[in-house]
Amino acid sequence: MEVAGPETLVAMLRRGDGPDPAADALETAPDTADPGTGGLGTAGPGTAGPGTGGPGTVELLVAADRLMSWVVARQAELVAALHTEVQDEAAAHAASRPGGTVGAGLGFTLTAEELVPLLNLSGRAAHRLLGQSLTLVEDLPKTLQCLGAGMLTPRQAQIILDEALTIPAEALPAFEEEVLKTGAQLMAPRLKEGVKWFV
Repeated sequence: MEVAGPETLVAMLRRGDGPDPAADALETAPDTADPGTGGLGTAGPGTAGPGTGGPGTVELLVAADRLMSWVVARQAELVAALHTEVQDEAAAHAASRPGGTVGAGLGFTLTAEELVPLLNLSGRAAHRLLGQSLTLVEDLPKTLQCLGAGMLTPRQAQIILDEALTIPAEALPAFEEEVLKTGAQLMAPRLKEGVKWFV
């Protein structure tokens, strides 16, 4: 199966057949996948749908998995963007009042409060989602890129993220570099066990 962006993956899953060039033409977000490593790849023999020449259930399942990874990465980017907007708005509002300032944690709290009704989350879940999204976007950009390209599953990314929260900021780039060299090839239990080797 050829490398496909999110719009093409959605079209494939709706129709149950192969990539649609017209859907790719409508794609607005660039596909970050490396054709050699981050694409959908070619499934083994016997996966094509009978008599259609298109992918069968196995390839469609892989497409759904890739799309799920892209959605999680995109959500993290959008949550971080919302946080920036809320912070800027709070700072502008504070600046319009004499002596007005915005506390360091106020923007975070306000963003989490926005997320609660938007995504139907509890306050605690909103704080967790915001914190994880900011860590991915600001501190683990390569992990975010691999997730968006389908090279990591959401579970793998979560394991890397959880471990990263225990590591000093100055050590994060080296940790991320090392864990991504082999982490994508490990199943979640092995990755969870092995990720501590890279600290």
